[in-house]
Amino acid sequence: MKNIIIILIILVAAIGSGLFYWYEYRPNKIRSYCNDKAQDTLTGSLREFVAVQANYEDNYKKCLRGNGIRE
Repeated sequence: MKNIIIILIILVAAIGSGLFYWYEYRPNKIRSYCNDKAQDTLTGSLREFVAVQANYEDNYKKCLRGNGIRE
């Protein structure tokens, strides 16, 4: 009986860890990566801010979609 309880605890911990990784850690890392990648494409002066912002958002969304996240 003790062995079954230990196995269930290990199983629940493994499933919980997997779910945490898939739904919390992985998307956070992808968003951070895509933010850095989109910021690398930013160039221009303050006058071009609106165009640059649209370019940033477009690159960010493309990166998210390319890595499997719908935003």
